[in-house]
Amino acid sequence: LNEVSGGTAAGPSWSQNGMTFYRIVFGDTLSEIAVRFRTTPYAIKALNPTLIKDINKIQAGWEIRVL
Repeated sequence: LNEVSGGTAAGPSWSQNGMTFYRIVFGDTLSEIAVRFRTTPYAIKALNPTLIKDINKIQAGWEIRVL
């Protein structure tokens, strides 16, 4: 995975069919998740257009594609 230490996003991640997914946990922000996976909040939003309508509104329990 392309995870880096320093991001405070603490939920589980996994890879499947060449894609990387992340389960949002309470307290996460899209910015923190983006730092963990070396991407941007807008890139994550683009991968999840039906789920993430606003980068400032995510919910614990959502399973999102990050890469």
